[in-house]
Amino acid sequence: MMYRVALRVVALLTMAACSERDPMSPGVRAALHTSVEGDAARSGYLHAVKNCADYHGLPGQSCTLTFTNLKQIPAGSLVIYARGPVGTSLDTDFIIAPPGPGNSVAYGHVILDLVTRTGSVTIDGGTGQFRHFTATISIAKIVTADGHDWTWDGPYSFNDRGDEELLP
Repeated sequence: MMYRVALRVVALLTMAACSERDPMSPGVRAALHTSVEGDAARSGYLHAVKNCADYHGLPGQSCTLTFTNLKQIPAGSLVIYARGPVGTSLDTDFIIAPPGPGNSVAYGHVILDLVTRTGSVTIDGGTGQFRHFTATISIAKIVTADGHDWTWDGPYSFNDRGDEELLP
């Protein structure tokens, strides 16, 4: 992503120099700001709360995200686990399935220590809107009335580069 921003900056400065305009004229500054801001808007910090009252450690069971600050993963999304815990840890793949028909899913992996009640989640792609989504999230158990809530906190990004950019 930084390469794309750098390429845009060089292109804008070159165009400004060739047109004998001041490279930091208001028009160039506006184009530069829009370019950098457009890329920055595709990343941020995810905060979510997950309730696992209906999760009993069996493959295919799920937890429900009750709050998220990311519109692509709304409250009500299910986190569906491929396997249950082994001993005192959970180390498994999962999918995030937003509510509603025809929605995309995100693919992830969780490593959770059930003794310390901390762990990490990585999300790397998915279908549809999650095709180029990545996140690195910390998990922590939180004290709530029902005792089944966990927080997810960490950076995320959407990289919408086309497949043609993957070629050498």
